[in-house]
Amino acid sequence: MKILATILFTLFSLTCFSQIKSNILDTQESQVLHLFNSINEYRESKGLNPLELDTCLVNACEMHCIYMSFYDCAGHYQPKQDSIHLMKTISFFRDRAVHYKAKIGPWLAENSCNLYFPHTQPWGNGIKYDLNNLTYVDYSFNVLGAWKWSKYHNETLLNPKGKTAGVYQYVYIGESGKPRVASTFLITN
Repeated sequence: MKILATILFTLFSLTCFSQIKSNILDTQESQVLHLFNSINEYRESKGLNPLELDTCLVNACEMHCIYMSFYDCAGHYQPKQDSIHLMKTISFFRDRAVHYKAKIGPWLAENSCNLYFPHTQPWGNGIKYDLNNLTYVDYSFNVLGAWKWSKYHNETLLNPKGKTAGVYQYVYIGESGKPRVASTFLITN
């Protein structure tokens, strides 16, 4: 069963990833690093220390992004579990971090979103996107912009208690037939 789940997950990932035009940031790792570095640049511009990347937190973020893309939904919890969804459902973000053996402190927070493209965003200064030429830099810019625009999410990004973090973004074609980017950020002390 585990082998079947792995094969199906791999096929699902390749199918979704191959639907998006490749560009200079064409690996999941480079996308993660680009978004993570953008977050650290933002923190440093506000006088805060940069965060250390925790691969266990990255894995927990990846799991949640895959869940959001699978169900084409957004949120912090994972309420759905059915025979199609073969990954273990871990509803609460602290439980996801523990499941992936992340070293978490007493404080842990999560940002997540699942953005549609094209959309009107207050953080984009009226930028119009050509859906045929979107890059992962565009996706990262919009994810970070959405989190900065939201009071709670911005407070999470700029919390001075933060020492380590993980982030993940997963670009896929949503049920509407248009690109979406599922993103999750976990930060802890």
